Parts: sequence; structure tokens; C-alpha cells
Amino acid sequence: MPIKKTNKEYKIKVGENIRTWRELKGLKQVDLAQQIQISPEALSNIENGISKPNIERLEDIADALEIEVTQLLLNPQQLLAFNNNPGSNVVQHPQSLHNFDKDLLDRLMYVMEKMTTFFTSSNKQKS
Repeated sequence: MPIKKTNKEYKIKVGENIRTWRELKGLKQVDLAQQIQISPEALSNIENGISKPNIERLEDIADALEIEVTQLLLNPQQLLAFNNNPGSNVVQHPQSLHNFDKDLLDRLMYVMEKMTTFFTSSNKQKS
């Protein structure tokens, strides 16, 4: 009996996570590709899920992004979520939270402040 392959929601989307981490770090695809000594096209294929990186490539990417390899397995939003609800499907990894670097947190705070300003000023203009 053949095994039926299904598209599961829980599959790790390493490529998407790499792209998200790269963007949060403020790196262009070409810059990260150069740092890990692959072509921008090869990195694009990884980020788009066309090709799957081996563990050595994941280590190179994590080093270039100055994060832990385990952080590439989690979406950055999962690292920032606080799981107070036992029924929640948010994954927590305490070691990853500990390794979260200050630069990334500063960037996230900047974006959050801009969003707050935008939405606050938008609401005032409508009143």
C-alpha cells in the first residue's frame, strides 16, 4: 500500500524562517548569500522551499545571521509569543529566547513603535 503524502500545517518551513530572520537582521538576500558563499539564486531556492539545506548549510546561515541553528526551526514570531494558555499551539524554546540578540529586539521595538504611531495617527484623523 503506497504512503499518501499530505501537506501538513506542522511541517517546519525552514526557508520561510530563514527569510524572516534575514529580513529582521536587515540583510539583503545577495548579502547573506555572499556571506555563506552560495549564489543568490541558491539562497532564493532555499527560502522558497525549492531546495532543502543540509545541516552544514543551516549552521553557515545561522552563523551569518548571528543566531542559533535551532532558531531557524522556529518562526521568529513564535519566539516572541508568551504561552500562558496550555491549549495554545505556540512553541516555546527557552534557550532560543535567551539567545535572542539585542539588535534584533531593537529592530522589532522600532517596528512596533512605528506601527503604534501609524495606527494612532490614523485613528485621530478619522475622528
